[in-house]
Amino acid sequence: MLITKVRPVQSLFGKVIGVGLAGLTQFLLIVLGAVLWFLLSGGQAVRIGGLSLDLSAVSGATLFYFVLFFLLGYFFYASLYAALGSLVSRAEEMNNATMPLSILVMLAFFAGMVALGYPDSVWTAVASYIPFFTPILMFVRVGMTDISPLAVVPPTLILLASVAGGCLLAAKIYSVGVLLYGQRPTMRAVWKAMTYR
Repeated sequence: MLITKVRPVQSLFGKVIGVGLAGLTQFLLIVLGAVLWFLLSGGQAVRIGGLSLDLSAVSGATLFYFVLFFLLGYFFYASLYAALGSLVSRAEEMNNATMPLSILVMLAFFAGMVALGYPDSVWTAVASYIPFFTPILMFVRVGMTDISPLAVVPPTLILLASVAGGCLLAAKIYSVGVLLYGQRPTMRAVWKAMTYR
């Protein structure tokens, strides 16, 4: 019923923005809880188990970059997942359709874990220009090194362009994929959707 009342592109971006706002709300609650805990502890480092958390080391710039890369990374991946998700007609097929993208997300996560030990390395700097890795690796570089704000601009612009391209691609595929409900889309149909003007 929703498909007949709302254009597919509006439905796509409504879902993407709604889930993104839910994610930001969760992060906001976590950050507010951490700040409240920090204030109640008198500004001292808080110990949780064997881990010591000192929020006084977190700057406003770090929080800005966290929100920036979270939003850009979220919209990049969410648009691609929405496009792939629109190509399946049954929930059982979802994992198969999104597996390649899930593998890229896991690679980016593992690259971020390795980069924590080598934030100044050449491979970290080079990989941070690849849009699939940018949201995680740039945050590692910004949070752990003294990187100039000008060095943040090129990877961020590449990621921003990738977000725009991913959203355009997702809108085209979603528009056709959502109308193929009940049919298994072929690669020819997907290609046709991507090249349709």
